[in-house]
Amino acid sequence: MFRLTLAACLLAVSLAAVANPKTPNQIIDAVIERANAKIKALGWDVMKNIQNGGTQFNLQVSDSQSGSSTAKKTFNITNADMTGLGSLHRSKSGQFLNSNTVLKGSLRLTNARAKADYKLVFPGSGSAAPASTSTGSVTEKADKLFVDFEFNLDANKVPQSIKSWTVRSGRDGLEASSGLPTDGSGNIDVAGIRNSLLQVMKNTLNTNIKVQVNSAIQDWKTQASG
Repeated sequence: MFRLTLAACLLAVSLAAVANPKTPNQIIDAVIERANAKIKALGWDVMKNIQNGGTQFNLQVSDSQSGSSTAKKTFNITNADMTGLGSLHRSKSGQFLNSNTVLKGSLRLTNARAKADYKLVFPGSGSAAPASTSTGSVTEKADKLFVDFEFNLDANKVPQSIKSWTVRSGRDGLEASSGLPTDGSGNIDVAGIRNSLLQVMKNTLNTNIKVQVNSAIQDWKTQASG
């Protein structure tokens, strides 16, 4: 089994796409096809290594002597990867704005997953909440991730650039996990981990996928002016 080169992928797109896309949906679909070809050529349709990093979230601690206080847990991830990036599709019908100079629409990814190894560190807060460290692996699944966008168009309705790009999520949940503590803080840990991994996935759409969509637009722009 072999992987198509970028040139071959783009050739396949040019044969499959509408010859002269002019309607909002035709233009969006043509951009998506070109972007998906680039994603596939990079191997991201199978898996992409994604940002490692860390975050902190609060834990409310109650002590009979000192009362309630807030302590912080630190969550770090390593060996992180994301799947589902090859499922880029149009989410809904697009529309022209500003006398056909702007195209507004939405993209979506389905069944995206972020997998990572993690380390969860709690420094402790008095006798009621001793220090602890947990390690394991987690998988966060987003049934749908959306991008609401606007593309600038020229007089011939050829996309020129990305005017706006906003990522939002649909339903998500922690699909698998190991090593989470069983000291009663598990629900708080799960909420913090879910939020952290979901943000990493959204950041991937805000950076890597946005770059590929913009590259697809620039290729089309260059082709149209040639």
